[in-house]
Amino acid sequence: MYQPKRFRFETFEELRKKNKSIVASWFDLDPSSSVDVEKMQLMFHPYGRKELRYQLDGPKEFVLDGLKNHHLSLPESYLSWQWEKVKITGTQFPNVFWAFSSGSGVISVPEETEYSNDFLHLFVLEDDKFRLVREWSDSARALAARGFDVPYV
Repeated sequence: MYQPKRFRFETFEELRKKNKSIVASWFDLDPSSSVDVEKMQLMFHPYGRKELRYQLDGPKEFVLDGLKNHHLSLPESYLSWQWEKVKITGTQFPNVFWAFSSGSGVISVPEETEYSNDFLHLFVLEDDKFRLVREWSDSARALAARGFDVPYV
């Protein structure tokens, strides 16, 4: 069984700093802009993967593999979007980061709707590119934005 080598936070400081700035630049991009969407695509390895684990329509997840189709539909879905309250934290691995954020804007799914949610992001980098990005959000808020009645628990 593969065991990754653990590092002290004091080791690889320059690599951590560089990788954290790459993750921070992700949150500066606007998914409603076709220019920024192209930049997003170039941030991934050809074998990189993004997983949106919202599970709105059942237990499946939305997965984007490879460079070619990562975010092509984003400008059509997001009429406006802004990341807020972004907090990026490192781990004992210099290529792995967690980020907590809020996001809000106007989306077009299923119809034009103002939407906001809280997000948890996992970023795994390799050679200055994203190998894996996973994103979780509050699925109850996402369902409510789509017009479903969500019971208060």
